[in-house]
Amino acid sequence: LCNSRAPKGIEKEQWQAVKAAHKGYQLGNEVLLLLAHVAYSTEFYNLSVNEDLTIHIPDTLADSELQKAMAKVLVPPPQAKSDEILAPSGGMYYSREAPDMDTFIKEGDHFEAGEPLFIVEVMKMFNKVNAPFSGVIEKCLIENDGEIIKKGQPIFKIVPDEKIETLSDEQIAKIKTQACSVFIDRI
Repeated sequence: LCNSRAPKGIEKEQWQAVKAAHKGYQLGNEVLLLLAHVAYSTEFYNLSVNEDLTIHIPDTLADSELQKAMAKVLVPPPQAKSDEILAPSGGMYYSREAPDMDTFIKEGDHFEAGEPLFIVEVMKMFNKVNAPFSGVIEKCLIENDGEIIKKGQPIFKIVPDEKIETLSDEQIAKIKTQACSVFIDRI
């Protein structure tokens, strides 16, 4: 089609437009391959989300560094600044399950992702709030059990285990260029 002459009854300018449209169509089909390429390259179809919203990474992706990188992308970031734990809802704050029990966590303690940090009581429903990531409690910002808290209110100042990495524009451009080259080589 690209090197052929215009069929009878079609003018040269119109034929050029037809060839350009066809090239665009072919390019569009190749760009659609990007989705399959990404899914294939990342073994996307082998990943799943568990009922508790944690991720399941299959044994085929056993490289611990790769798992950490994928978990950073797949797990939602904290809803606060990286040095805070916020109240997910308003209600009454409790640092322990019962008055005669120890607090879930205190200043200086290390916590892991998924560990209970405190309880929020809303309409006689006691909801444990689990840590979204791991870190160390630097300061508890709520002094007393039974204190009323608001949604989004900072509860703890923390030092997260994972430090946020900021990439420069040049680093981002390099990553994009490398990924694009791999894709173009594959198609």
